[in-house]
Amino acid sequence: SGVPGFVPPGDVEAFSRALMEVMGLAAEARRERGEQGRKAAIELFGIAQVMPGWYDAYDAALGREAP
Repeated sequence: SGVPGFVPPGDVEAFSRALMEVMGLAAEARRERGEQGRKAAIELFGIAQVMPGWYDAYDAALGREAP
């Protein structure tokens, strides 16, 4: 993922370790991690990334071919 501390969904042990690691960081390091996570979320899930998929889903639901 490129974001330090990212853990796979459902991996409780990894989540616990990552949470303990983050709790031990200085405030500035936590802010930096938060900014990295925010940037990753925008890159992966921003409106420009998800809208094409939404249009494809609507077209498929309406029985139309995507442009």
